[in-house]
Amino acid sequence: MIFDTAIIGAGASGLLCAKLLKGSCIVLEMTNRPARKVLISGGGRCNFTNKNISSEHYYSRNEHFCKSALAQFSWQNVVELFSAAGIAHEECEGGKLFSFDARNMVDYLSSETKIAFEIEVNRIERDGEIWVIHCPKKANFCCRNLVIATGGLSLPELGVSDFGYRFAQQLNLEIEPLAPALVRLDFPKEIQKKFKELAGISLAVSLAVGTRTIRDDVLLTHYGLSGPALLAASLWWQENKPMEINWIPGIDLRKVIESNRNRKLRTLLGNFLPRRLAEIFAEDQPTALGNMNKTEENNLIHRLTKFTFIPENTAGYSRAEVTRGGVAVRFLSSKTMEVKSCPSVYFIGEVVDVTGELGGYNLHWAWASAAAAAHAINGGYF
Repeated sequence: MIFDTAIIGAGASGLLCAKLLKGSCIVLEMTNRPARKVLISGGGRCNFTNKNISSEHYYSRNEHFCKSALAQFSWQNVVELFSAAGIAHEECEGGKLFSFDARNMVDYLSSETKIAFEIEVNRIERDGEIWVIHCPKKANFCCRNLVIATGGLSLPELGVSDFGYRFAQQLNLEIEPLAPALVRLDFPKEIQKKFKELAGISLAVSLAVGTRTIRDDVLLTHYGLSGPALLAASLWWQENKPMEINWIPGIDLRKVIESNRNRKLRTLLGNFLPRRLAEIFAEDQPTALGNMNKTEENNLIHRLTKFTFIPENTAGYSRAEVTRGGVAVRFLSSKTMEVKSCPSVYFIGEVVDVTGELGGYNLHWAWASAAAAAHAINGGYF
C-alpha cells in the first residue's frame, strides 16, 4: 500500500499532523507508546499552550520564521480543538493553559490514527514520486508525502533518535548547533564550594543573559541553579558566555545602605534575602554598615546586583526539557514547513530550529508547525 502521508515520530507534532490530515496516513514510532513527553509534561497535567503566544518567546537563528505558523494556528485554535474533544483545561499564572489529565490529550490524538510502534527506520529513498521508508525488521512503507517529526535529543530515557537530523543532512539541509535547553546550569567549582550548603533555597531574582532579562524564581542546587528563571535563561545562554544575577531586584541597595548606617549588614540583608544566603554575602564585610568604606560598599552592591559567572556546564540532555537548534529554517517554507528544495518533505516540531520558553510554548510550536504541514498537504484545508 502507498500511503498519502507517512509521519516519522508519534510525538505531539506527529500525532496532531496525522489527526488533521484528510488522506491515508501512517505514523511510524520507534518506541512502544505515543507522546511520552506529553504524558509527563506539567506533572501529568500538560501545559499545552499559552495565551501570550508570539515569536518573542522562541529561540531560532531566524527569529521571524515561526511567525507564519503561529499566526495560522493560534492558542484559541488549540483550545477549540481540544475543547471540542471534551478535554477540559484551566488557566494559570502567565497565561499558561493546562489540561487536567495529559492522558486524555494523548488518547484523543492517538484515536483513529494508524500508528506502527517499535519501528526502526534506517534509511529513506525516493523512487520517482514515491518515498520508500526502509525498516530492517519490518516491511518497507511507501508514501507520497513525508513528514519528519522525530523530536530532539532531550530526555533520552523516553526514547530519542537523531534520525531526523541525519535525514535532513541526506537532503543537504544544514543543522543549527544542538544543545540541551530549559535545563539546570552549573556554577564554576569555586562558586559551587561557597554555595553548596544553600541547596534547596528558592528566591525571586532578575537574571540577565545576552540581551534577555528574566525575572522569576531560581532554585539553588548542590551544583548551581535551577528553577523557572534559570531554565528560561538556559534557552538563551551560549557556551562560555557570562550570566548576571540581581539577587534583590527592585531594591535600590545604595539608598537602603545610606539610611541604615547604624545597622548590621547581615541583619539588613536578611530583610531581602533568605538568611543563609544573606550570611554568604555578609562574609568578609564589616559587621556594621557604618564601618563600610566606599570601595567595600561598591563591591557589595556589585555582588548583589551584578553577580556574574560563566556556567561550567549544563545538566545535559537527560535533564533538559527540550533541544535547542535543529534543521536550519532557511531551508524550509515558513508557511508550510515543506523543504524548499525537496517538495513533499516536511519537518515539524522540535527537530526544527525553533525552541520555546517555558510555559506551553514548545507544545504550541508542535501544534502550529503540525497544522501548517497538514494544511499544505491537504491542499489548503483541514
